[in-house]
Amino acid sequence: MKNLKYKVDAALLSHHKKVEDLLVYDGPVLSHFVNPAGEHFLYYWVDETEQSYQWLIFKIEISLLNNYLTGALSLREIMLHESIPFYYTADTSKSSGELFENVWENIRLINKGALSADDLPGDGSYYTFSTPKTYNGSGK
Repeated sequence: MKNLKYKVDAALLSHHKKVEDLLVYDGPVLSHFVNPAGEHFLYYWVDETEQSYQWLIFKIEISLLNNYLTGALSLREIMLHESIPFYYTADTSKSSGELFENVWENIRLINKGALSADDLPGDGSYYTFSTPKTYNGSGK
């Protein structure tokens, strides 16, 4: 990612509550969160260093999330959707304990143009699993 110059207060993410891990591979890769105002966010793992994991975080309309969970839109299509003008990037330390239960660091606001192709999922990034019961009560 380039142009990571707009630093954001860590309190922005401190009250987000996890709804569901949507993709998991040796830990969460894509997770759905909600803030106290009822706004929905996706946290997407994009990179790691020896010390930390780096995430892209963005607000998402529930209709787009439902389209992803039903396979109508890919994660890439959602991330590039016109309703998402910017993202947050944040790091979480590998040594801070349980993922998402620790302190977010280095939170930055970035615009869509700052993403590289490596930061985005592939064209075929459709959700192919059963819809979690959290969303429909029964699975796919």
